[in-house]
Amino acid sequence: MSSNDQEQKQDTASITNEVVQTPQAVEQAILGATSKEYEDQQHYLQGVRLYLIMVSLCLCLFLTNLEIPIVTTSLIGITDDLGDFNKASWVISSYLLGYVGVLIIFSKLSDVFGRKSILIFVVLIFIIFSGACGAAQTIEQLIVFRAFQGIGGAGNYSLSAVILVELVPSNKYAKYTTIVSLFYSLSLLLGPIFGGLITQNTTWRWIFLLNLSYMVSLFYALTTY
Repeated sequence: MSSNDQEQKQDTASITNEVVQTPQAVEQAILGATSKEYEDQQHYLQGVRLYLIMVSLCLCLFLTNLEIPIVTTSLIGITDDLGDFNKASWVISSYLLGYVGVLIIFSKLSDVFGRKSILIFVVLIFIIFSGACGAAQTIEQLIVFRAFQGIGGAGNYSLSAVILVELVPSNKYAKYTTIVSLFYSLSLLLGPIFGGLITQNTTWRWIFLLNLSYMVSLFYALTTY
């Protein structure tokens, strides 16, 4: 038998082996990819704990962003009680200044001290100064307390965005980002409505005091889970 015939037989046998092994190789590749995907999923929260933390983060964002439109529609009631209508715009501006001034700082601090620790800290700031705003006796006190409330609100917003990215795998970002955006939009939509209803039917102080019950519940959830 010539050497060419032997080479052709060897090539034919090699091709046959590859064809036989191909289904097995494909199956192993699929199983390996599935196993890797499963292992990657274990790095992220799942089940009840994930949903509780997501609800907490969404409510943090909702209450934080609600503070701008809800107060805007209540300025007349606030100044009727505290006076100094000329300073009314500072009730809004002070919150925005505190909010914008530290928006990036808390995300950097969370890199050093941990996400959960800083989030609990900023929620606590928001709770304390929401109560202080509700108890303010002068417009000047309210302006100062609003600035600190804005600092807490900035931390809630920035950390909620950062933590969301770390909670879920990249293939679920779109789903959870949509949920968070919905809560953000609802806060801007419902804020003026809530502000008008509260001011017309009770005292403006409940605009801030209502935050306490929700934020204390969130604080408990964050410290527990």
